[in-house]
Amino acid sequence: MATYKKGNDWYIDYRERGRRKREKVGPNHRLAVELLQKRKVEMAEQKFFPERQILKRSFDEQCSKFWRLHGQSMKSPSWKNMMPRIVARFMGRMLADIKATEIQEFYNELLVDSGQNGSPANANRYRTLLLLIFNKAKLWGDFFGDNPVKAVTRKKEDNERTRYLEPEEMVRLLEAADVETRSVLLIAILTGMRRGELLRLDWKHVMFSAGVIRVVKTKAEKPRSIPISPKLKEVLETLGPRSQGLVINLGKAALRSRFDRARTRAGLVDFKFHDTRHTFASYFAMKTRDMLTLQRVLGHATPAMTGRYAHLADEHIAAQMASMDSIIPVISGKSLDGHPDGHQV
Repeated sequence: MATYKKGNDWYIDYRERGRRKREKVGPNHRLAVELLQKRKVEMAEQKFFPERQILKRSFDEQCSKFWRLHGQSMKSPSWKNMMPRIVARFMGRMLADIKATEIQEFYNELLVDSGQNGSPANANRYRTLLLLIFNKAKLWGDFFGDNPVKAVTRKKEDNERTRYLEPEEMVRLLEAADVETRSVLLIAILTGMRRGELLRLDWKHVMFSAGVIRVVKTKAEKPRSIPISPKLKEVLETLGPRSQGLVINLGKAALRSRFDRARTRAGLVDFKFHDTRHTFASYFAMKTRDMLTLQRVLGHATPAMTGRYAHLADEHIAAQMASMDSIIPVISGKSLDGHPDGHQV
């Protein structure tokens, strides 16, 4: 550690955590000496009293550091979309001052969000992101003590929800949508693709010659192929085809707004855009009863995830059996010629 003069100005030279640092002070040598002494004290505090540093770290700064060092490697784009809301909620607060009760209040608000994302699943994702931010802060020496997010009660997610459109509801929704949104809804219902997959779909992955759509960026990070049915081909041809570029020229916010408008006009209750995926899967299960193929088309990692639709296939089989049963002329255990034992006389 030292002070030195360069030209008319004094500088201080020191090392912090193994890295050499220089700071320009100005023409006053005494001020340079005082600043160097101050830097020595600050480094000693960091070494012997690291917990004092947490009072100097704001939540905003920590979120910026988190995203720079870790967040950009998180594969799902939804994490990036969640960051602004988290930052806005705790803007200007010191990291060490944020209490578990405040995070619980934020979590509870997310559960009853007036938007379409209000659900335990959405609230839990925000909780996971906050938990990770605090965990990384501890790992990097920016935070000490217990992670306050751990005290937030986590609601159980209803992952077995299988709301799907009845045929009459489907007609109402499509008729209520504008032309562009109707195309999006039809593609969703005919493929079972997730909203994010639809909005990222590029024409270069719509292979009419091979008769398939290649879904490259998926939730499970495993590309999959979806056959192009005649109706799906017809819908796609109204939008293109083109050599490349997005198939759907709508952003997430615009699609949400248009979908909400169509759903309201159609008078649908408890129906979300993701339920178009359930609609496809439900009718596929009832029509084909081929759960293995359904798993592949949906891109589910395990058969258990597709299993939620199995009961629909079973119910369809039961209905078909009942229909067949009604035409068989067997009454009260008697044979067709009226003799109880079934033998001819």
